[in-house]
Amino acid sequence: MINTYKYEGHTPAPWSVRRGQRNTVLIESTTLGCSDCGSADIYTYENTNGEEIQFPHSVEPAPFTLSPDKYHGKWQMYCPSCDLLDYAESIDATQNDADFELIADAPKLLAEVKRLLAWKKLVSDIVQQQDSPHLREMLKELIE
Repeated sequence: MINTYKYEGHTPAPWSVRRGQRNTVLIESTTLGCSDCGSADIYTYENTNGEEIQFPHSVEPAPFTLSPDKYHGKWQMYCPSCDLLDYAESIDATQNDADFELIADAPKLLAEVKRLLAWKKLVSDIVQQQDSPHLREMLKELIE
């Protein structure tokens, strides 16, 4: 069993990985985040469907709508964590320790996925061969 606590706060997917100069690897995230605190928990025109939003305890409590247009290639965003109305930035996946832990453990995580897929296939094969009320009851108990 892999302890996943050290991955908490990792940059949300999707990531893109490409080779940089001198055999370095560049990890870029297309996930947008707050330009100040880096939080991915932000509001944009896209995730609010262009509807009016309001934060009563904000410095500016009046309802507002985020712009559907980009400014210098960036989307307008509101970050409730730092109460900031600004323009979103792509989250830098190379500055987050949780991302480093996730990258370092990728081989272990892949091995665990393969192990679980094999176990799932084994159980599926057994169920197909031995389908009975008794087996269904045993599996129900295992799941609970």
